[in-house]
Amino acid sequence: LVNKDIDTGKSRIPEKYKDFERTKVSFACRKDGRKLLPVENANLYCYLPTSASWGFPFLINTDMIPKGDRDDIEREVYLKDEDETNFNIELARIAGEKFFSWIKDLVESGAYDYDSIFSLIPDFDKCIETHGDKYDDFITKFREGFESQLESNKLIPVVEDKEVVLKLVNDVIYDTTGLSCSGILKDEEILSLSDWVDWFPHPLLRDFDNCRLKPGIEAFLSRYHHEGQLYDIDILHDSVENGEFQKWLSIHANNDRFL
Repeated sequence: LVNKDIDTGKSRIPEKYKDFERTKVSFACRKDGRKLLPVENANLYCYLPTSASWGFPFLINTDMIPKGDRDDIEREVYLKDEDETNFNIELARIAGEKFFSWIKDLVESGAYDYDSIFSLIPDFDKCIETHGDKYDDFITKFREGFESQLESNKLIPVVEDKEVVLKLVNDVIYDTTGLSCSGILKDEEILSLSDWVDWFPHPLLRDFDNCRLKPGIEAFLSRYHHEGQLYDIDILHDSVENGEFQKWLSIHANNDRFL
């Protein structure tokens, strides 16, 4: 499609893109030891920086076609098929898929604080609200690319049989009660007493001092958790009423700690 478009002689896609078969996307953020940090006012690169910003807390470098003055990216770069695919927007979708891969690579490396990694994942609704007047379609396509990976690719670190493994977001429990972050009960105790299965996020993603999930993973799970994996106050109330939980509570020390 790229070659066909260039061959018209009227394309806004440069001649150097002929025989274009592969594209590359790079991401970057700041870091302080094991902690990854956002880039304020991060902009988009097309090898050289542009002034384009999608509101993301990291830098992106892509093969997108910039405007002639390189101050922005082209918004109307169409491939002349029956659907008139926008070349730059298609690269935004690919960038979204590769962003998932980058986040997963960071998690699997074990080199960085887990929650600081999840803090890099944008709140796409907020990005559209703040930058959507110019880049709504690009942000939406990037989001589609990222979210398309969530259903079938494992991302969330958990502890299973004393090993750190990744699980699908749909298999991870989103605890809004703080019980799993309290240290009162082990994960397996909560699950057995509540007749639940699956996994809570890795202990390093929990703030045990304040009985809550850490901000990055909490924001991520609030947006992407499976509705059947919400462990909320109603679930906790039901759990406390079952016989096994009542038996656990009948031990004075447990009852005091729970209260």
